Amino acid sequence: MNGRSPLPPPPPLSFGKRLMRSLRFYGLIAFVIVVWAGSSLFIAPIVRWGLDRAGEMIAREASLWHDAYLLDVHLRIPCQALETLPPACEGLAEDEGPVRYGKATVLYFWGELPDLDGLSYARRQKGETPDAEWEGAFYTLQKSFGALPVDDAALALARSEMAAYGAYGERTLPGGVLVIEAAEGSAAKSGNAYAVYQRNDGVRIAAACFGTVCKVPQAPWRTGFAYGFTVSKRHMADLAAIDAAVRARLDGFVAD
Repeated sequence: MNGRSPLPPPPPLSFGKRLMRSLRFYGLIAFVIVVWAGSSLFIAPIVRWGLDRAGEMIAREASLWHDAYLLDVHLRIPCQALETLPPACEGLAEDEGPVRYGKATVLYFWGELPDLDGLSYARRQKGETPDAEWEGAFYTLQKSFGALPVDDAALALARSEMAAYGAYGERTLPGGVLVIEAAEGSAAKSGNAYAVYQRNDGVRIAAACFGTVCKVPQAPWRTGFAYGFTVSKRHMADLAAIDAAVRARLDGFVAD
């Protein structure tokens, strides 16, 4: 059996058909060139203009500050650090000078913290429940109420709170954090604990850890003032570093 096809070969293309095929091919190339040129001349500048305006808007929002007094402490706070934006930060009010807050005010912040050796606590989804998984640092500043338990008083408070539920045990995390937690026979919910850590100035603080978070209600900041913060319980061993970062952030808000 030979390799020739039993069908006759197709007739050769006429000159007109070959010309039309060539014109379609070169027409397609010309169309691509026109589209590319149009994109470069018209579309690209529009896209660039939009990106430039968006960048300017982001830079402008990042540069907004809230000038305020909490009692006698003058604060200059980046608007992005505030949990709830004042009207001036949203462009809804004229800048009429510093806002003055009274002794019942609690200032709420969240976001990025310095000096955490690469650890990020900047992400937090608004609208989460207290037991949700947090990746952010939520912190506050307010007038202190009463005597804040620190050092031995903080340790005694943590032990007495856990003892009220029954048996408890103690263990020390690698970061030096002493965890006081419910033991077998305790009425406390499994996983609830107190974590006592030492600040970099030597002061010991107790954090209440429940659900998925650890919370420091109030710790002394400056004379008559206190701060608090809430983070994911996964970061229990890092409480001292987080505390130092919170205080450094608050110190950076002080205007004079």
